[in-house]
Amino acid sequence: MPSPNREEILKWDITYLSQTSFVARKMATLIPQLSSSLAYHISAMDWSDGAKNAANDRIHLEQRQMDWLAAAYDELEDACDAAYTAMSYNYNFLHTVSVDWRNNKTPFVQMYDIGLDWTVIRKGTGSVGPDGYYTSFEQDDNAINETIRLQAMAKQLGIDDEDHAPKITAAIQKVESRTHVTPQ
Repeated sequence: MPSPNREEILKWDITYLSQTSFVARKMATLIPQLSSSLAYHISAMDWSDGAKNAANDRIHLEQRQMDWLAAAYDELEDACDAAYTAMSYNYNFLHTVSVDWRNNKTPFVQMYDIGLDWTVIRKGTGSVGPDGYYTSFEQDDNAINETIRLQAMAKQLGIDDEDHAPKITAAIQKVESRTHVTPQ
């Protein structure tokens, strides 16, 4: 993904990554516990020889399936946690800057304008094209440094998003496939 611009950051919400990670961790923990409890109660029943063997075989198959599913939830938790860890600092910083700029909230944003591409200029020194990007402007050292920093953070955020999205997708697909397929 290319670097997200200032307006795109306002539409993003990466809290779903930590929420999904939390739920996946719960699933990965609860599934084996419930499977073990069920196996214990079924094996403790008074079965005849053939029925007991069939029930125990089925219990072991079901436990393997549940462990297999729990492992997929582990992978989903790891993928979401890694993405959140990689993206949260840059996202939170850029989101705060975007909100502050939109609300004219800090002394910095009262002195500087921030373009969609994270270009920082002194207020009143630039003209904006129809696409929302500056076409001409003046920058002092502070604006240059902030431009470099904000653009680098946005670029890294885009790289992290592009890197982690397929891992999360693969983990989700694994969970979905394991809810329907029997391991061999």
